[in-house]
Formats: sequence, C-alpha cells, structure tokens
Amino acid sequence: MCKILITLISLFTLLSCGQEDKSVVVTNLIEERKFNEAIESLPLETCEAELIACGMVGVGLLSFGGEEFSSLGKSYLDKSASLGNMKAKSVLGNFLISGTYYDKAVKQGIKLLHEASDGGDDVGLYYLGFEYYSGTNVPKNLQKAFELFDESAKLGHKYAPFYAGITHYEMHNDCHVAEKYFAVSAQYMEPAAKALNEIRTENPCSKVLNEI
Repeated sequence: MCKILITLISLFTLLSCGQEDKSVVVTNLIEERKFNEAIESLPLETCEAELIACGMVGVGLLSFGGEEFSSLGKSYLDKSASLGNMKAKSVLGNFLISGTYYDKAVKQGIKLLHEASDGGDDVGLYYLGFEYYSGTNVPKNLQKAFELFDESAKLGHKYAPFYAGITHYEMHNDCHVAEKYFAVSAQYMEPAAKALNEIRTENPCSKVLNEI
C-alpha cells in the first residue's frame, strides 16, 4: 500500500478551518512566498498565543523557503509542537520518521505520533495507522492500523477511509465494508475512485455486491 502524504495546501486547509484570522493571514503570505512578511506578522516569540499559525509558518518555511529559511522553519514547527499543538506534533513526527527536513529520529517521531493520536488529531492517527500497517518501525498490527484509520476517518480525514477499507479487506475480505470506505475517499483521491470502480466491477466483489 502506497502512503500518500498530505500536501502543504491540504495541511493549511486542515489547520485553517475554524481558526482565527492570524492563521488565514500567515497562510496567504506563505502561499504567496512572502516569507519575511509572514515572520513579521507572527514573530517566533509570540507563538504561544498562536500555536496553529506558528505551525503553519514552520511548515511553510520548510516546504517553500529553501536553505535560507530552513532553520527558522524548524524553530517555528518545534515550538508549536512543544507547546502542545497536536497538528504540529503529527507533522513533525512524520518528518522525523522519514528524515524529511530533519535528521532521521524514528523513535522520537513515533512518540510524537502517539501523542498527537492520543490528543485526537486526525493527521496523527492517519500517519500512525501507516506505521502499524507497514510494520517497519513498530510491530505490524493490521487491526490497530484499521482502528487508527477508522478513527481518523471519523474525525474527517479525507484519505483515511480509503486505507481503512484496504486494511479491513485484507483482514476480512469483506466487499461491502470496503466499498463503503472507498466511496467516502473516492470524492477526494483518484486511487480510491479507481479502487471503488474495481471493487464494483471485478470479481469476486462485483458478484457479492450485486447479490440481492
């Protein structure tokens, strides 16, 4: 199963929804590559009062700012995570596990994903689900992976239902359950739409789903 990473724009959408205007302001500035203006709008020392926006600036600087803003981007993301922003913990944990922008630190990354998942963050649950699905960094546990994907899906994560369906089908060969999960994610991702079409048109599931 191929792990689909959340794009920066998707992350911004997840972080911005329902947040204060500061989050929207820094999101727009980062997307427009106005990095210095974003930093002036949200100095690092003010992060404690703007954890969500602080995480956005960190991820934005790391993703778009290049070498010039790499160190500062880490400072923003680290601070947001250390002060309790669960979304920042999820993103930072994934970066540490993969060695993206940071030196690889798998144990620390897994710990952050657990903290974010325990805190009810859909992204943390999603990424931790992959860890239990693959078994690369933690003992492989499909039931645990399914539960994490399912919980993430219930919290509104767009991609998690697809992987919940895949994992459930691998365990139980249940075409009906897989179809329901695929249908949710098919609105947002091509692999889910393709899987939904295949499960409805190809045996053995097409025969099962069409039974009266």
